[in-house]
Amino acid sequence: MPTPAAKRDPKKARQLAVKAAKAAKAKDFTKALSALDQAVAADPADPELYNNRGNVLANSGRLQDALPDYDRAISMKPSDAAFFTNRGYAYERLGNQPQACADYTKACDLGDCAFLKSYKAEGHCP
Repeated sequence: MPTPAAKRDPKKARQLAVKAAKAAKAKDFTKALSALDQAVAADPADPELYNNRGNVLANSGRLQDALPDYDRAISMKPSDAAFFTNRGYAYERLGNQPQACADYTKACDLGDCAFLKSYKAEGHCP
């Protein structure tokens, strides 16, 4: 017999996300990741939580580990320019110029052109 789906708890997830943001601001990435892991478990349908976890992973130097969270956020809400910008920045830092250009271009298509303009000004992106 299949197990019933876990009950979503968006309120708990928001509280944990606030805790994670405070920890990340203090550069306590271990605490921030733990809180975001719990937040995602509490509300796996919130793309912001995946994006935020990707940001914490990227800011802690775990760029490659951040990509699946950005991918998940984008798949859940492909209309959010910030998700593409964040993933593009991770790709930029990883040295993957074509993917960074693609993500910055998509973010620009969605209304956020700052990173694309800056990256182009540095001689990247055709």
